[in-house]
Amino acid sequence: MKLYTIYLFLICFGAVPVCSEILSIIAGSSLVASLGVGLGYIGWQKCFFDCCSEFKPIHEIETNLTILLSEKLYGQHIAVPALKNAIINHLKTKEPRKALTLALHGITGTGKNYVASMIAKSMFTKGMSSRNVHVINGNRHFYDDKEIHDFKNGLTHWIQGNLTSCSHSLFIFDEVDKLPSQVIDAIKPFIDHNIKITNADPRRAIFMFLSNTGSEVISQHALKYAQQGKARESISFIEMQEIVEASAYNQGDGGLKNSELIGKHLIDYFIPFLPLTRTHVLLCIRDYAKQESIFLTAEQEEKIADGLTYFPRGGGNAGTFSSSGCKHVANRVNLEKFQL
Repeated sequence: MKLYTIYLFLICFGAVPVCSEILSIIAGSSLVASLGVGLGYIGWQKCFFDCCSEFKPIHEIETNLTILLSEKLYGQHIAVPALKNAIINHLKTKEPRKALTLALHGITGTGKNYVASMIAKSMFTKGMSSRNVHVINGNRHFYDDKEIHDFKNGLTHWIQGNLTSCSHSLFIFDEVDKLPSQVIDAIKPFIDHNIKITNADPRRAIFMFLSNTGSEVISQHALKYAQQGKARESISFIEMQEIVEASAYNQGDGGLKNSELIGKHLIDYFIPFLPLTRTHVLLCIRDYAKQESIFLTAEQEEKIADGLTYFPRGGGNAGTFSSSGCKHVANRVNLEKFQL
């Protein structure tokens, strides 16, 4: 058995996962590249030994995603329909022109990572543990240009290898604003229009970019509505997408700013995640307590919510929004559990 066939056999049965950790991308790039060549050589570009069997039927994905977004994601009346429609329309398109690219922006704790896990759970039987879900965390340091160059090359081979394994791949770039724009540019060939890449078809893939960029302007816009006595739900997708896109263009030093993804208009949707109110935080507290079979009284729920921080600090709308959303809810509920 030739070497690439052995590698391919091991990958399809879980012995050598293609979705390597970020630190091993460079080291494994040669292996991934050779896998792509091997797959192309034998003509099995989409799946091998049923590698794509984890991908659910589209009608089931639509049902699952609708339920999860509507019942588990709080305070995001803009993100819920935008994400659902974008993903389902993309999956239902027989011949998409390009990969679906989604940029999710907002402060911490508003649900960006939570949504990514919902999408993975809806699409694949193993959810975030699926071999077709690939996560890159931008929270790392690059010390020189050579390291950036090597990582960029490794990333290219890594994406191509995973797409060769299964075209219905989900790529999640968390804290993308912390990655150098040169690294982000390595993604461009995979999300451009009508692009054909040797041994891989990227058009059916989904790329998600999670970022805190623009969170301040998103929060200020939501606060303006509160100050004017307008309903939160009256904030429209169109006005917020323009605000978020402008922030992605102009804020920060890396990430999407100055990248070809922005310059070539390759991001399909800029999706804002609004800051959460105290009411939303209480819902998160109740959900987590129920999930962990922890009984809390109404007084205990209020106590946990009161222990979190809110902004703005002063003025007539003081404490309108949670500074950390639902991020610290699990820790606070667990702490309260030990005091029961």
